Amino acid sequence: MRRHYPSRLCHGSGAALLALAALVAGPQANANPASGPVVETPLGFVQGAVSPTVGSAVEAFLGLRYADSPSGSLRWAPPQFTGAYGSKNSPTAAVTPPTACPQTPGEFSNPNPMVIQGNGSENEPVKLDLPGTEDCLFLNVWRPASTTERSKLPVLIWIHGGALTTGASVSYDPSVMVRDNGIIVVTINYRLAAFGWLAESALAADASNHFQNVGDTGDYGLMDQQFAMAWVRDNIASFGGDPAKVTISGESAGGLSVSLNLASPNTGAGLFRGAIIESGGYMTNDVAPLASSEAAGAGFVSKVLESNNNGVPQSLSGNIACNNLTATQIAALTPAQVAACLRLQSIETVLQNQSGGEPTSGTRIVPLGLKQAFSSGAFNRVPVLQGTNHDEGRLFVPADFDAVFGGTPNPTVFVPGGPAQALINSHAQTFEQELAGVVGAALATELTSKPLPKTVTAPYSPAAFPNPDFRNQPSADEALSAAFTDEVFSCNGLEANDFLKDFVQVYAYEFHDPNAPNLFQPLIGFSFGSSHASELQYLFDPTTLQGPFDAAANQSVVVPPGDGPSNAVQPPPLTEGGTLLAKQMKGYWANFVKTTTPNSFGLPLWRPFNISGEVRQLTPALLSFPLDAASFSDEHNCGFWGPILNPPGT
Repeated sequence: MRRHYPSRLCHGSGAALLALAALVAGPQANANPASGPVVETPLGFVQGAVSPTVGSAVEAFLGLRYADSPSGSLRWAPPQFTGAYGSKNSPTAAVTPPTACPQTPGEFSNPNPMVIQGNGSENEPVKLDLPGTEDCLFLNVWRPASTTERSKLPVLIWIHGGALTTGASVSYDPSVMVRDNGIIVVTINYRLAAFGWLAESALAADASNHFQNVGDTGDYGLMDQQFAMAWVRDNIASFGGDPAKVTISGESAGGLSVSLNLASPNTGAGLFRGAIIESGGYMTNDVAPLASSEAAGAGFVSKVLESNNNGVPQSLSGNIACNNLTATQIAALTPAQVAACLRLQSIETVLQNQSGGEPTSGTRIVPLGLKQAFSSGAFNRVPVLQGTNHDEGRLFVPADFDAVFGGTPNPTVFVPGGPAQALINSHAQTFEQELAGVVGAALATELTSKPLPKTVTAPYSPAAFPNPDFRNQPSADEALSAAFTDEVFSCNGLEANDFLKDFVQVYAYEFHDPNAPNLFQPLIGFSFGSSHASELQYLFDPTTLQGPFDAAANQSVVVPPGDGPSNAVQPPPLTEGGTLLAKQMKGYWANFVKTTTPNSFGLPLWRPFNISGEVRQLTPALLSFPLDAASFSDEHNCGFWGPILNPPGT
């Protein structure tokens, strides 16, 4: 079993913050905007606005509530909706981007922007003065302005990434894809980290419900996602969408979420007819069973109840203390008392003591782990489009050197040639020592041995990775990133597609634009290439994705002339070839939403993985040739990583 890197799978930072004051206030009901499209839904009337990026060609209904606030007694409970929208004369205003769900602020987070100081640059770090709100279960609907109730357009539901711990729907503006391809896009919020994924026996269901069997706990964020899908099923026809033509999609943890929804036949069946997974196969072999998740949850409970709740200790009736407890006192509490105490803790206390967001299997909503579900056919059998990026790890590996070169939370020190290579050049570390920090000491020794294992078909040697940003000198940074890419993303994604192809149509891809801009990390001396999340700007508005905080941080780094590309313009523009690729990718994705195949006249033919083993190369080249599965496996050393990720007999 490989290690999981929850803290390093976060991105989609900052978000647009389209109007900070509006975000502070959150969605406003019945605010009577002066103009905008009005839609009558089964829940009442809502009024939207025009797209903030393309104007009147696209209508946006922002901040539509799909569930009650998951706070108080609804914290760590299945979602529900008891409200309604406005009347014809006083429609609910859907014109304000919704507040993000609570999350720890950081480089890749989209924190609840209640009171923000600073702009995210080296000298002006972001500070939050208020904790935010759990009232965050909102979604956004984007449709062509020409849409009527009779249009019956196909629908794409987008699930944001961020390691299940950060991110928000507001980061993703799909206006161009909607305008140019005639589809509806719905972007959703869902509960994150401990609020959304904590499994704790004291919170276990004591009665069965739609999402849970008796004794189930965890995966509340997944419940939110399916509750939002049910909202789409019941309401999207009012916006001109076809509830029978819904595709779910997501990237990174959003892609993982799509995989989990595939593996959810008891509660997810019938909610979608297709699935798009971008860089989301990284937990194919790693979804923990309920008992393991509960053991991890018990550690969180101890930390929370031992704390003083940030100076505001809580108690239950009968003078039963909920904070400043010893291990003996915690053990003396009943499960009901533990649950009640947890629901009294502040948002800050939960965020300070959580360890990340981890899904759980062995429950009604996720009966089996992903490998078990996909290899046995026990999943929602719909067509799948799934792939990874050629250089995923280049977003994450720089974090390993923050302590050496400074730059927390953003790496802000430019090191010509890259920080890992600089340490080797100065004889401070060897490449094997650096590789051990990425894959572990035993594997690092094996991967640098002479001769190499026969299954290593593409050696991880700095000399094999010339740095185009530094006169094509050897790049340890890129070599380390390749090992991370292959172990965590490429080989897991290939394995997932190999399982799925026995039961459903699969279209496989690898995104590979070597000049893809990195929106979320400043330049630090080596080429980011097709790093994790870099494909998002080819589908969504890049300025909204990057946000003002990352833009300022990226510009704050001084790049010596000749040592790398300019960072003066943020977000960096796509190349001419990249612009064409972006148009093609939007077309492929929209075609899949329309017909469950990415193909249409005018686009290079994309053959199913089932028939040809084709891994479509999404590159700026006009005539790019696909890789076959064997070549993809050799390029990413999956012959080496496969038995490690999925040991024989497991």
